[in-house]
Amino acid sequence: MSFIPLHHLRSSDAGRSETIGDQPTVISRPRLPDWFRVKAQTGPDYLDIKQTMERLQLHTICEEARCPNRWECWNARTATFLILGDICTRRCHYCSVQTGRPLAVDVDEPKRVADAVQALGLRHAVITSVNRD
Repeated sequence: MSFIPLHHLRSSDAGRSETIGDQPTVISRPRLPDWFRVKAQTGPDYLDIKQTMERLQLHTICEEARCPNRWECWNARTATFLILGDICTRRCHYCSVQTGRPLAVDVDEPKRVADAVQALGLRHAVITSVNRD
C-alpha cells in the first residue's frame, strides 16, 4: 500500500489552471489510490427502495444530501425519509440539500411515507425533515 503525502493533496497548485503562451494547461494533482475508492453496488434491495421512493414521490436525506454511502444502506434496506419537501431554508456548509424557499407542505406526504414503510416491509422508519424557518 502506498500513501500520498498530505502536502501533495493540500498543495495550493492542485487542480489549478494556468496559461502558458496561448495554451491553457491544467496542473494535475496525484490520483487517489484504488483502495480509497468505493465501488457502488446496486442490488435488488437498492433498486426496490429507489423505485418505491420515485413511485411515491418521496425524498430521502440519502439522495438529497448526496450521501456517498447510500448504496450501502439501501442494500441493507435502510433509508431515512426526508419530509416537508426537499428544499431547506438553512445553508449549512457541510450539507448538500438544496437551499431556498420551500414549496407548500404536501398534506398527502405522511400517507405516502406510511405506504412506503408498508411496501418495503420495514419494522421501523427513520424520518427527518428540512428546516422551514
